[in-house]
Amino acid sequence: MEEVTGQQKGDPAKIASVLLAALAADNTPLRLALGNDALDRLTAVAEETEKERALWTSVSRSTDFET
Repeated sequence: MEEVTGQQKGDPAKIASVLLAALAADNTPLRLALGNDALDRLTAVAEETEKERALWTSVSRSTDFET
């Protein structure tokens, strides 16, 4: 851990400020990616999830009781 300490891209003061603002907001986010690396990863995962969901939509919808 010591070799990476102090080398993070995120500014702790900015992060603290953003967290306090998010907690005080009327629409506090359930998830909040902080930093470019986190947002890029979250975006990539969301895109992959959407692709998979689209491929399997008909299967997902086929499991309800017939009405």
